[in-house]
Amino acid sequence: MLVEGCDIYDHGKRWEGSNARGLFEAVDTEGFVIYNSRLADSDVWYLFDCVRSRNAFFLSNEVSGNLVNLAMFHFEQYPCVVDGCVFDDNESSAWVPAHALGPVGPDGQPLDGEALESMSLHDCDPGMPFPAIALGETAAEIEPGGTVSVSSVDEFLSAIGPDRTILLEGELFDLSEASSYGKAGSEYYRWAECYDGPKLVIENLSGLSIVAPLGDAPAVVISAAPRYADVLSFVNCSDLVLEGFTAGHTKEPGACAGGVLYFDGCHHVQINRCRLFGCGILGIQTADCSDLTLTRTEIYECSQGAGEFYKTDGIVFTDCNIHDVPSPQFRYRACGDIECNGEAVSGGDRFDIGSDGRPEAWAAPDGEN
Repeated sequence: MLVEGCDIYDHGKRWEGSNARGLFEAVDTEGFVIYNSRLADSDVWYLFDCVRSRNAFFLSNEVSGNLVNLAMFHFEQYPCVVDGCVFDDNESSAWVPAHALGPVGPDGQPLDGEALESMSLHDCDPGMPFPAIALGETAAEIEPGGTVSVSSVDEFLSAIGPDRTILLEGELFDLSEASSYGKAGSEYYRWAECYDGPKLVIENLSGLSIVAPLGDAPAVVISAAPRYADVLSFVNCSDLVLEGFTAGHTKEPGACAGGVLYFDGCHHVQINRCRLFGCGILGIQTADCSDLTLTRTEIYECSQGAGEFYKTDGIVFTDCNIHDVPSPQFRYRACGDIECNGEAVSGGDRFDIGSDGRPEAWAAPDGEN
């Protein structure tokens, strides 16, 4: 996509006291060029918001008089080339958010605020080749079906890849302590920006097992600090096994708006003998998934319920311990083949697991939907 020779102004000023998210947004896009345009007098969150998008260019543009509330540029997973632009009389708290990638020049070298401020307007070639850039780390090489032991969060992240078992041998894996936190990830994981910090997203792999040594109670903890982030998110993955660890947000005062485990487009997932705790809103959440099994897993202290499922078929609960979550414990929409301790779940789209282990259809009290 090429945006060329445009005059874009007064964006985000339609209503008093409002602003717009961004002048430009590119999400999951291949090739996005903003060239030889004038961008002026707008009130926005970002000038250019570029998420999981390759080969983005911002070239030969005049940028002046804009109120940018969050940051001029927000690049997630892949950077953008910025060159030949002039930035004049803009009000912004930052060029780039603290946990995001910054722009690069045509040579692939990072550009800091000083380089951007001193940049001069000149004509660039909108068809220039994208520079070769080292985008994060390469997943550790493991023999197919092999096991790699990790004792730190950096070792854990570098081990993420297909067809392998990651054995957690440390006590605490605080994702916010990773050296790559909020920066470029690898082919199989990335950091997605949330309201109050990045969250880990593992994607596009098959055959990954994350396993902790089994004892009387899961002693290994995977935690996230941002209160709006899901602790572990999986996108477009299959044949996953999560076993023997505890996952949740750091125990600090205040509520959370993020959950613990999130699955999108995932298939054949086993969660065995794990503990999923709040103060996240949900222990587990799925969308467009199939064949999900939870066995001897504890979900507790979640503010909106134990789980929420959407377009997910084949959900099986066996000997799970659900407590200190509000009723209904589970909600599902457009799902099928749900089973709890050998009994089919029916009678509505919400249910609890009773003290006898049987599923109980939940009926809204009078006056509630």
